Amino acid sequence: SRCPARDYYEKDTRTDESDNGGDATISGKWTLIYTDAPDITSLDPATSRIPLPQGVSWTKLGRIGQECKAPYIKNVIEWLRPDWASNDERLSSNTPPRIFQKVVTSASATPSKPLLVDLKLAGFELESDNNTMDDDSDQGKEDNLLQRIQKQGLFFPTLDIKGPVPLPFGQFEILFLDDELRVIRTS
Repeated sequence: SRCPARDYYEKDTRTDESDNGGDATISGKWTLIYTDAPDITSLDPATSRIPLPQGVSWTKLGRIGQECKAPYIKNVIEWLRPDWASNDERLSSNTPPRIFQKVVTSASATPSKPLLVDLKLAGFELESDNNTMDDDSDQGKEDNLLQRIQKQGLFFPTLDIKGPVPLPFGQFEILFLDDELRVIRTS
């Protein structure tokens, strides 16, 4: 039998039978290629059906996907530097080119329903491309934080917030899965 969510079974329900090493699994990184979910389609002002205020956009939508590594599934939204900021040398050198916004869910599945994955909200993560200072050979010369910021731009460490009590977040059913494509129905 197919067990694509076997990595998300409770430890006491895992058996040798559920360890189908040759079967495709949901574990890994996945990129969204199609959705009709309004909460996702409304993120990009260029394609949103929801009327958004007009004006200068401070972000540009990049990749949307999931990172699946038991016991978590992270919904990842990549925000890019907007085109107008990329063309301005004063801004482009001091801002990270990408910021990753992650909604972290704890996921679970059972052998009796191996194609159904339940999700509970576990927390949030935020990280940028430059979440650490670059190692330059002349960094030792710049021991002043202000000088480093002026040279390398602002940075922030990865922000990882997880709550003590997971909240229900929904579920998805795996309709198709191989090593390159995953089709799911959310509810």
